[in-house]
Amino acid sequence: MIERLQRALDRRTSATEYGECRQCGTTVDTDTARCPDCGSAEIASYTF
Repeated sequence: MIERLQRALDRRTSATEYGECRQCGTTVDTDTARCPDCGSAEIASYTF
């Protein structure tokens, strides 16, 4: 997760979308409805 955020910050000229399960922290696509690991529907979307 930290590596992905660092890459996003390094590319500040373009927006980067990042999705993460709020229950278990699994990285998911921003259009994911449910976490494939824990089944939670609580998906956070961030744009950097």
